[in-house]
Amino acid sequence: MNKNALIIMAKAPDPENVKTRLATDLSDEERLKLYTRLLKDTIWKLRAIPEVDTFINYAPKEGEGYFSRIGLEIFPQSKGDLGERMYDAIKHVLDMEYGKAVLVGVDIPDLSDSIIEDAFHMLSINDVVFGPARDGGYYLVGLNEPIKELFVDIEWSTANTLKQTLKVAEALGLTVSFTDMLSDLDTIDDFKKVESRYKDVIS
Repeated sequence: MNKNALIIMAKAPDPENVKTRLATDLSDEERLKLYTRLLKDTIWKLRAIPEVDTFINYAPKEGEGYFSRIGLEIFPQSKGDLGERMYDAIKHVLDMEYGKAVLVGVDIPDLSDSIIEDAFHMLSINDVVFGPARDGGYYLVGLNEPIKELFVDIEWSTANTLKQTLKVAEALGLTVSFTDMLSDLDTIDDFKKVESRYKDVIS
């Protein structure tokens, strides 16, 4: 057992539940192929970082069979909004006596193992680390201990998400650091910026 735990939040591929904001621009099959590609790319890049144990925090519970074949430790997402699910996932691994926990999603094409390593290094001298997203949210959060206040009463998936969270962190007197700013892939504009990488999944 290492002291660092990486959590990848993921959904089992299903056109009804993944990349729904692209539904008016891409077919169900295209969205499913795109999400599956993002999921597999993320797992492949992050599954074997030195001194890091990688977990998949999956949804829905019926997706256990899909993720159990990947060969990583898995556990289901809890109920509640995004904040509750992120907090519960981080608390889950920290309760297993890991010293640091970093959580990411699977829709960040430029996420790399070096960014994850940077995040863990930052947690050696900071209370919390964020990976800022260009849309105003964040694609990564890392903690040394579970701090529920960071995940309560936040407007998720908006341009104010990170700003609101930082206000909470400041009020709590937490030290904060940041990894590189990256773009996630949620809207058709996001997709157009990286479309050339995914020509094989679009009809």
